[in-house]
Amino acid sequence: MRDNRVWLWRVANLGLALLAGKAAQRAMGVVWARATGTAAPLDPTDRRQELLPVLAFGLGAGALAGVLRAIAHRNAAFVWEAIYEERPPGVD
Repeated sequence: MRDNRVWLWRVANLGLALLAGKAAQRAMGVVWARATGTAAPLDPTDRRQELLPVLAFGLGAGALAGVLRAIAHRNAAFVWEAIYEERPPGVD
């Protein structure tokens, strides 16, 4: 039973990280479009785009993803503790 909980926690963490990254990219896209009036540089491999906007977008999206991920993981740990009455596996 303990192994299943470890697996469940790891899958939940992976899912939350993926969702946070996608949400950050979408949110930054909206913010970027409103702030600059241009479409967000979503493809960093497109050499037709200037490097500075690509880097700025990447830094902003990365920072936002980190914040969203931290909030999601804290809330997930809170829910885990409420359900299982113990801290999540690997969290000390």
